[in-house]
Order: sequence, then C-alpha cells, then structure tokens
Amino acid sequence: MLLLLSCFRSYEGVPIVTTPAIQPLLSDFVSFIGDDRLELLAVDHVEPVQAAQGMSITVLEDSSCTECFQVQRQGEDYVVYGGLPLGVQYGLASLLEDLGYRFWHPNSTYIPTNLAPVEVDSTLQSPKMARRGIHLHTLHPIEGLEAMWQQEDPSRARHIMDWVIKNGGNHLQWVALDDIINDSDRRTAWQTTTRDHLGYAHARGLTTGLGIQLFGSGNLQLAFDLVDSPGIDEETQIRDRLRMITEDLPWDVLNLSFGEFSGADPEKFIASTNLAYREMQAQLPGVDVPATIHVGNFEDLRVSYQGQEMLYYFLVQFADPGIRPWIHTVMYYNLFDDAGGAYLHEEFDEHRAFLLDHLKADQPVGYFPESAYWVAFDNPIPLYLPVYLKSRHVDFTEIEAAAPGKLQDHVLFSSGWEWGYWQQDIATLRYAWGKDPAWEDSLRFYFSPLGDAGNQTAEAAIALGELQYEALIGKRLAPWLAGRDAVMDIGDSAGILSQPRRPTIEEMLVFTTEERATFHTDVLIPLAQHAADVRALTLPTLPDDLSPTGKRALGEVADGIAIDASRASFAVSLWSSVMLAAEGEDPRNAIAAAEAELEVARGIVARRHADFNDPNPLWTVESWDNATIYDYGYLAQSHQLCFWERERVQVRNRLLGESGSIPTCVL
Repeated sequence: MLLLLSCFRSYEGVPIVTTPAIQPLLSDFVSFIGDDRLELLAVDHVEPVQAAQGMSITVLEDSSCTECFQVQRQGEDYVVYGGLPLGVQYGLASLLEDLGYRFWHPNSTYIPTNLAPVEVDSTLQSPKMARRGIHLHTLHPIEGLEAMWQQEDPSRARHIMDWVIKNGGNHLQWVALDDIINDSDRRTAWQTTTRDHLGYAHARGLTTGLGIQLFGSGNLQLAFDLVDSPGIDEETQIRDRLRMITEDLPWDVLNLSFGEFSGADPEKFIASTNLAYREMQAQLPGVDVPATIHVGNFEDLRVSYQGQEMLYYFLVQFADPGIRPWIHTVMYYNLFDDAGGAYLHEEFDEHRAFLLDHLKADQPVGYFPESAYWVAFDNPIPLYLPVYLKSRHVDFTEIEAAAPGKLQDHVLFSSGWEWGYWQQDIATLRYAWGKDPAWEDSLRFYFSPLGDAGNQTAEAAIALGELQYEALIGKRLAPWLAGRDAVMDIGDSAGILSQPRRPTIEEMLVFTTEERATFHTDVLIPLAQHAADVRALTLPTLPDDLSPTGKRALGEVADGIAIDASRASFAVSLWSSVMLAAEGEDPRNAIAAAEAELEVARGIVARRHADFNDPNPLWTVESWDNATIYDYGYLAQSHQLCFWERERVQVRNRLLGESGSIPTCVL
C-alpha cells in the first residue's frame, strides 16, 4: 500500500510506512507491541501504492483535525489518515485492533497468530469527549507509583503513556508525594526524570497533570500539600511549594484536592483556594486547575454558606471561576444508583445534581469516578469486579441522557491493574469515544480474538458483572465481601466511615431474635445464593494453541470468578458461625467450612499471582521502601489473604475462646 516501491521490496511481515514527520510518533508505538512482523518505515514522499507482497499499512496526515482518523482498505493494504499528533496513533491502533491485536495492559499486548486482511469501518472517527484521561493514584503502592513517582525505570512510564494512547486516551496524571519537600537531592532527581516524562508525553500528544493537596491538615497519605501552617503567610508557603513542582515542568493540569474527613471554615477555604489558583496561574500561565469534590456525608464536613448547606468540598463553586470542579464518586458506585452507605451516602444525589446542573448550564465541570478503591475493598481482598464496568457505563449513559453531548471532561481514578482491573480503565476510555453502546460490548471486544474460549469467557464475565450489580449494589451485600482493617475499626468507633459498614462481631452476637431473622433474610440467604450463582458460571477449557498472553487474560477472568465465589462462600460460613453462636448453637462446623474455603482461595491466589500481566514482584511484597504511607505492594494483603485470615482469627478468638494474633492488614 504504501511505499516508494521503486525496488518493490518484499516483506515477510507487515510494513507500516509513513513520513519522517509522523515516524517519531509511531516508533515506540510499534516497538512496544513486540511483534517482529511489524516494521516501521519512513520515506520522504509517501503515496498509496500496492505492496510487493502481502499486507501493508500506510499512515498519512489529515491536517483537518488533531484527534480524528479514517482507515481505508485497498485490496490487502490499508491507509490510515489521521490528525497530528494523536489521530494517526488512534487510527493505527484501531486498525491493529481490527486485525486482532488487543492493548490490554501496559505490559501485556495480545498479538494475533495470523494476520489477514479484514473489513474495516471507513468512516471518519472522532472522540465524543474532549478530555479522556487516567489518573494514577500514586498515593497508593500501585504500578503507577513505581513508574511515575519512584522512577527507577523510566521506560515503564513510557509504556503506560503509550497504552493510554492506544486505548484512545489523551490525558494522564498522577499524584505528588511529600518526599520531595525536604530532601533537595530527591527533589532534583524527581524534577529531572519528571521533565523527561512530560517531554515524552507532550511529544506523543498527551496532556499531563499532577495531583496536589491544599491543606496539610487533611493530608492522611503523605500527599504533597501547599499549606502546612494555616493563616501564617500562606502566600509564601504556596509560592515556595509550587515552585518545587512547576519550575521547568510544563504541566497542563494541576488537580487540587482538599483531603478527607476534615472540614474548613468556608471563608478560609475559599480564600486559600483562590490564593493557590492565582499562584498556579502566575507560575504556569493558562494551566487548567480542576478541584476535586470528594464525598463524605459527615456532620463535621457540612457547612453553611450564603444560605446554603453543603459538604465543604462544594465551596469550590464560590471560588475563582477559572477553577473547574471535578465530581468524584468512590468504589463501583455510580451517580444514579444506591451508594450503599459509602462515606455515609445513601446515594450520591448531591454530586449528581451538581454535575448535571453545571452541564446543563454550560458551566465547567468534570467527572472523576473510580476504577478501584483499593483499601480493604476490592483488589486487595482480592475480588474481580466487572460490576465496575457496568457502573461506569451507567454513568455515561445516564449523564448523556440528561445532558446530551455536554460532558467533555472525564478522568478515571485508577488504583492498580491486576485481577482484571485494567478492564475498567480501558473500557472507560472506549466509552468516551462513544464505543460500546452496551457495557457488555467492551468485554466481548477484549476477548473476541481468542475464538470460542474468548467469547465464552466474555459471557461469563458479563454474567458476573450483572450478578454483582444485583447483589452488591442492589441488595447491599458489598460489606460482606469487602474487608475491614485495624485502622477502619478505629475510625468506625469514631464515626468515620469510608466503605459501607457491616456490624462488628460483638454487635452481631447481641442481635435480637428479630435482628437475627433479618440478617438471615437480608444477608446470609442472598449471599449464599450469590455464591452459588457465581460458582455456576460456565468457563471454557483453554485450547492448547492459545498464546501465553491469551491464556493469561482468560485465566485472569477464570481465577477472578473462582475467587469471588470462594470469598462469598467463606463469608456465608464464617458469619453463619457467629449467628449460630448468638443462638446458642455450636459454631465449629461453620468455622471449619469457612477455613476449608480459605484453603481453596489460597490455591487460586497462588495460581494468579504466579502469572501477573506485569511480573514485577513489588506488587506482592510485604516490605517496599516507597514514598507512600504504605510500605508494601498493593497486592500484599491479597497475596496473604490477610482480610480473610483477620476475620477467621477474630471469629475463633471470640467464639472459641482462643487467643490467636489478629492481623492488622494495614501498615
């Protein structure tokens, strides 16, 4: 298809021919795939010409846009027309996906065995949303922390940026930590590497953002904050701190947040926010400043201002109009369904109303939901939760119905990718293009190159997501699959709750007869049914000729379904034992059943953790020297099944009079 084929060179693979201007955009794009059959060539004058032998791809500029693309087929050859810098990359990714490639994970690309011409959609493609981003929550000990903040291997950051682009994103941000504040050597090293990150991202077409916190008083996780001494020359504090992260660092976005579980005087909040915004504009003129409107329906977070009562985060609307509010929701809850009591919210109606009102009034606003909560809730249990995909799709669909075409700013809060959590990140980027009219479409798309086994796996994952939507959100069973660590128990006693609450063992033991009956009806019976329904999902036998990457992707879903069934069965048995004890019956058989399920889970975890998408051992280590408050990998607790063991020991100690050491599952 392309080439200056004066010599009609023959290719065993697929030549990708482009101009010298486009070639730098595609160099890592092609090499990171890891398929030797793809050869990138740059020539001065490119014309769509029939290749000497087999398939070829020509990539040319469409100067009418920056992010659109069009793919045309000419016999066995293809031409990609796209804008610079992103359109040509999106177009090539789309064509490769048509040919059977899948960009599942920054370190795990599926490469088809056979390459053969296929029909393509030749219409002009453009994203439906202006900003389509991923926020790597590097306050948590996740892959993004090692790549973007610890920075021991700069190539890891480039793989992540490339992955975001291949999946249709145009923005990547991460969170600053406070280890650079008082250590000048560390700060200099960080600035040097970060400057390289930003240069690479901008050259590839990504905008970049950094999350920073305003008040040190709300800083619970070693975030980089601007004000440690409120009311004491805040202007100088803010100016000096900002210089550490802005000097010769051309961020496009500085995402301002305000911490959790701490309020502030309204006037003080607004004044400090405005001061920070003015200094950001002074140091980085034109920088976009979104401010996170977090959740937390706690009495001490509610304030009155100008005759209105609101969560103090909503005071952002009274600050400088240049600040863009970003509505945040947590876990797999969405803006339109029950929120299960997360952060004491029955639903996120206040956040929903704010977002929709601003969209309808054409006022700046963005949406900032999660694809993993991490702390004691999802992947560290571990749980595989395709319900996240459904919930994120509910948001897109309902927002679009209420305010057609208005939401143009969507960034997804990401906390780790193993156990299938990469699925919700790339699905959300697809949704922002208007792809996948039904949430199920994304899972079918992921696995479609893997034949019948892939199709059956997709259908099982879809069925699981529907079961979870009904059970965990609709029937509020989420607390019984999630865990509780020692810090959460302390917070519970002080009335500070994040994830939906479940009663303590002591509370359950003194349930009244009516309360025990309700617990059986509302928790144990539906949870047992959920366990049975999940265990009954049908999974395929994997064909012998499937590639290791394909086997890993399907195995990840199979292990995810297995661990979900095991966790639900464990919970039914363990909490049944408490009810038996409360009723004066012997709990030992129920405890033994839970312990047998725990052993099943150990085998599942061992199998999955031996075959990660990213084999870096940091994710499961119990000792990792990093800049977060957590000195272990984000899957260390799942590796040890700590939350299961904590519950088991707590029950045995209380019901059987033992004195086992109770794991804290934190720090």
